[in-house]
Amino acid sequence: MDRTDTQEQPAPCRATLDGAAAAWLGLLVGLLPACEARFVDLRPESERTGSPSQPSGMSTDGGSTPGDLGEGSDGGTQPSEVRVAIGRFEGRAGHGGSGGVALYRQGSALELRFDADFTVSAVPGPAIFLTSRADMGGSIDAQADIKLGTLSAFNGAQRIAVPAGADMGRRNVFVYCQPFRVEVAKAALMDVTQ
Repeated sequence: MDRTDTQEQPAPCRATLDGAAAAWLGLLVGLLPACEARFVDLRPESERTGSPSQPSGMSTDGGSTPGDLGEGSDGGTQPSEVRVAIGRFEGRAGHGGSGGVALYRQGSALELRFDADFTVSAVPGPAIFLTSRADMGGSIDAQADIKLGTLSAFNGAQRIAVPAGADMGRRNVFVYCQPFRVEVAKAALMDVTQ
């Protein structure tokens, strides 16, 4: 028996947005320029091949370029690198926060490093501040507080450059929810004696 009738083809998919969905989409698209996401390659330098060119002063591991802070090809540290201060995060204002953090120096270059055990509550606009104040409260003090950048993830190892001189008298690191002006986590850095 021959089959001569044709099967119906499905109609092409046509998605339409109602007013509420369109408004949410517009809001999300409006937030995208504030996103500071970046790729973090945690492999040792010796395993990285054929990687695209990086912007000046930036490496694929999110830190400074190799050599700036004494990074070896095995990811270890060289003797010229000095750990200046260490601390541990604690949650603030009902938020969770834990894990280690350290301030490193090589020459005039400074870098703040969050340990692999670092974790904080997920909040919008999670900024990293280095400050001399014990509490930030609901405001940012332009003289005391130095914004270092935005978290690249809510947990795990991360590195962020510290401007020259910003560490002078500043030994408190805050993860701060900028949109709602709330302290999320704090680490008090203690100087390391050499």
